Amino acid sequence: MICNDSWDRREFNQAAKKVQNMIARWTAGWGIWNPESLQAFLAGKKDLLLRLPENPHLLEHETFRDLPWAVFHLQDELAHRGDLT
Repeated sequence: MICNDSWDRREFNQAAKKVQNMIARWTAGWGIWNPESLQAFLAGKKDLLLRLPENPHLLEHETFRDLPWAVFHLQDELAHRGDLT
C-alpha cells in the first residue's frame, strides 16, 4: 500500500479497513505460528535478515531501521530458551 498526496478520506478509510482485516487474520492464525515454527522460519531467513541492514535505502527510513534489530532480538530470545512449548 503506497499512499501519496492525492489520497482522500475514502482511500485512507479503505486502507484502514484492509489493515484491520489483516491484523484480525494474523491474530486468529497465531496458533499456526507457534514459537517452534517461528524459530524455524526466522532461522531459514537468517541470511536475508543479516543483509537487510546493508541496504542504505532501507536504513534511511526511520520506521524501518529498528525492525531488523527487533527481529534479531526475537531470534536470540527464541534460540536461548530451552523448551519453546
